[in-house]
Amino acid sequence: FGNIFIHCYGRSFFEQVVPDNFVDLAFSFTSVHWLSKVPCPLNSQYYTPGLENLDQSTVGTWRKAARNDWTSFLVSRQKELKPGGYLYVSTLSYSDPMTEGEQILPSLFQDWVKKNKATLSSFGYTKEDYPLNLPVAFRTRNELEVPFTNGSVNGLLLEACEPFTIEVAMFKKLVEENKLGPLRRVLETHNRAFSQIYYTNQLAKISEFDDDQKKTILNQIYDNFYGEIPDEFNMATLF
Repeated sequence: FGNIFIHCYGRSFFEQVVPDNFVDLAFSFTSVHWLSKVPCPLNSQYYTPGLENLDQSTVGTWRKAARNDWTSFLVSRQKELKPGGYLYVSTLSYSDPMTEGEQILPSLFQDWVKKNKATLSSFGYTKEDYPLNLPVAFRTRNELEVPFTNGSVNGLLLEACEPFTIEVAMFKKLVEENKLGPLRRVLETHNRAFSQIYYTNQLAKISEFDDDQKKTILNQIYDNFYGEIPDEFNMATLF
């Protein structure tokens, strides 16, 4: 394809990355659930509805940040797209009200926090605060549609918003039968990204641990979560 050019830009997608009227087709895959920063301390890895022991101020702060970042993302893409251009976004989301399978997620995150605190404690970390917050927030379908209806992005027309449910039991079966094919490369890339994000943004800031301890802790944190996802869990993906 002689008219397709690939570029890598070291900039946040919450700001404009390329010039106005520059892009014919844009595609974002499972990335916009990341926020530009951690809005405020949270006793969980990520923000999702149903987390226990969260005051309304904390909930409001995280939801406001998720709303503002999503709007910033869309406004930037609106400037970059040519007239008639298309933007496709795939993102993790949740139903409102949450489905039975989705309701597993909050308790899963909180159980992960308990295990991670125990892991940190076993290496001598004694502080009360939880140092492993990640800037991730899951939105409802309605929250994703709001900027298109409240005038925030008048230049973009929402043509479709279709949910697809990720079923962990089905995914595990594909893994066991070695039928993932190209998806295995995606998983391996995700694992590397997970490790890099935690190491550079989280564990690297904890002075109590040396480098070897941080690598051991990182592997344990990963196992704490991905080794315990129940088959009943599912989550909506929106396109």
